[in-house]
Amino acid sequence: MNRRRFVQLAGLAGLGFVAPFGATASRADSSKYEGPYYIMVNAGGGWDPTFFCDPKGGKVDDLYTASKIEKAGNIPFAPVKGLGNNGMEEFYSVEKFFTDWHKRVMVINGIDTETNNHDVGSRTTWSGDQADGFPCFAALAAALALGKMNIPLAFLSNGGYDTTNGTCSLSRVDADAVARLAYPNLIDPTRDDTEPYNSPTTSARIAAAQAGRLQQMRDSQSLPVVKSR
Repeated sequence: MNRRRFVQLAGLAGLGFVAPFGATASRADSSKYEGPYYIMVNAGGGWDPTFFCDPKGGKVDDLYTASKIEKAGNIPFAPVKGLGNNGMEEFYSVEKFFTDWHKRVMVINGIDTETNNHDVGSRTTWSGDQADGFPCFAALAAALALGKMNIPLAFLSNGGYDTTNGTCSLSRVDADAVARLAYPNLIDPTRDDTEPYNSPTTSARIAAAQAGRLQQMRDSQSLPVVKSR
């Protein structure tokens, strides 16, 4: 997956944590970062896993009975789906998610973190400790990648517990801003019915003009470190 495609997917998903992020070459002899990428989603607040990956049914969850619980591989899941447009449009399906991805998913249920509020729970989940200040897993993953090569924007976050404790630099991002960077020709990339600023033909002419101008700038340089950018 190339960097632009990764940015596009992250923007559409409303990313929580991303670490580490792809990089362009910073020196003439450097190589591009090829992964791995870590996407951490903080499903905080009142999120109920019995609606998704820890199905109970019956008295615990009256959306379905225990007999309706299904399996994908060895993973049981709740038969829950979200419908919009007066029930005419399906915008998420637990069955579809696990049917498509169960071979690449590990579900861990039943961990007692011994916490008593959301803030402490977030710290414990992401850093492994209830105390303040410990770095989250995403920061540690980014720091590990930084130890191998120079990666700009190694750790992106738009919320949740993202303490680094000096292990790496944190870059704050907004999911809507990432979507606008990934799809610069769309008026509002957060909407499915959005219109482009320019027609495909005009966009192609603009891209060709930009590429030509960039090549002229490269040709006028003599230093290899500048010409490689």
